[in-house]
Amino acid sequence: MMWEAQRKSMSVARMVTLGVTLVMTTAWAAGSAFALADAVAPAGAQAEAQTQATQEVEPAQQIATDPGNGGLIDRILVRVNGEAILYSEFDAVFSVQLAAIEGRVSPEELEAQLPQLRMAQLAGMIDELMVQQRAGDLGITADANDIDRALANLMEANGITSQEQLEQLLAADGMSLAELRESIRDNLIRSRLLYDQVQRQLFVSEREIVDYYETNMNDFTQPAQVMFQQVIFMFQEGSANEEMLRVAQAAVAELRGGVSVSAVAGKYEGAQLVAGGDWVPIEDLQPSIAAAVEGMMPNTYSDPIEGRFGYHVIQLMDLREEVIQPLEDVEMEIRNILTQRKSADRLEDYVSELRAISHLEVFDPEFADVEAQWNVTTANTANRQQ
Repeated sequence: MMWEAQRKSMSVARMVTLGVTLVMTTAWAAGSAFALADAVAPAGAQAEAQTQATQEVEPAQQIATDPGNGGLIDRILVRVNGEAILYSEFDAVFSVQLAAIEGRVSPEELEAQLPQLRMAQLAGMIDELMVQQRAGDLGITADANDIDRALANLMEANGITSQEQLEQLLAADGMSLAELRESIRDNLIRSRLLYDQVQRQLFVSEREIVDYYETNMNDFTQPAQVMFQQVIFMFQEGSANEEMLRVAQAAVAELRGGVSVSAVAGKYEGAQLVAGGDWVPIEDLQPSIAAAVEGMMPNTYSDPIEGRFGYHVIQLMDLREEVIQPLEDVEMEIRNILTQRKSADRLEDYVSELRAISHLEVFDPEFADVEAQWNVTTANTANRQQ
């Protein structure tokens, strides 16, 4: 039932945001299911581990899941501390994940990556099951009142005004309210476990915040910006560029004498007014134009600037100097960034610790090397901690 609710809640998540869903940031699927190379052992060790795991794997166990429905037969892929993950559960979840990926990559690339994607999906389900088991061992629960509050927050955040409306939306995704409540319950328990075992133990020092601020100063700097408009005196076929330069110089003299930009643009043949009004970072301008405006004051005009298609005359309308946000204004933002980073690292460590005390049995040859890869990842984490 857990995996069925998870599968359906993935679909429902397109219309509602639970806000409590755990994203397992393990070495199997850090950021993307395609980023698996870093979690793989050296070729020799990997081949040896895979051979050993393949020799030890048992034939897939066949079990009858619903004899009353055509005698459907299911099979066990793995057992985690004695608790099974069935092929039907895996397939239901993986189908949703695959549908989300299709269309974003080519069929050829998807086909090539399919074995890694399937392995990553099962590894994620194993990790998820371990986390849930650990929550049960620690007595972490969520009661009906907790679920009611989370459901009310979910409905408010998504503009759902009645239970009837919610049930209609759920029905469109093939999910019942009871299944949604179960999914919320699982997520609440998971979130509480991770807060207790991961986030609560984290600490970000003031020194770390200052170091991050000083190292990433560009992220907290608003570059100098200008608002301008310009008249472009286009090069004319059959005329020398020097002739258009003289026209542009005459126009600049008139502008500085008080003639309006629109009047000048309308007076000279080949002149085009490009209206402004938007703030543009100086660093985004063409180098020659950026060099000109950096020395100007608002409501002044540049000398003609040669461009690819003509001479530009810039009117600087306004200027904003570079602004560096003070540390006190961004301290909370930096603290959140560092906390998220530490949370991801600590979560990976925590899952590796759970793996070290868990017992995994593999019954399907397709996933014969999941335990070997699992052990390699755990060993890599242990080495990193030393």
